[in-house]
Amino acid sequence: MDIKIDTNSDLLIQNGDFQWTKGVYAVAQHVKMRLQTWLSETPYDTTAGVPYLRVIFKAGTSRESIKFILEQAVMSTPGVTGVKLSFVFDNATREMTVTGTATALNEEIPFE
Repeated sequence: MDIKIDTNSDLLIQNGDFQWTKGVYAVAQHVKMRLQTWLSETPYDTTAGVPYLRVIFKAGTSRESIKFILEQAVMSTPGVTGVKLSFVFDNATREMTVTGTATALNEEIPFE
């Protein structure tokens, strides 16, 4: 079991007690946290996180490279057995939206 976090990534505490999550909900929470952690963000493990600044946001990085990096981040989550990603690029605003689903415990977990 893991401590549950809310939609703002804050610890969920009710009546002074931590709330807990398990199963596919815990895996979904791990996927979200993994994708929100930037490489070297945490001093406890500087190898953890997605290389957003070093690779993904760097000019000239191919879409295939971005897809591979994000797929590997999701697949390295314990319990995840599959991942499908979809990208939407807006060249005018230079924005990219990534959505996808991860498969864990025979269920699909949507994320963006």
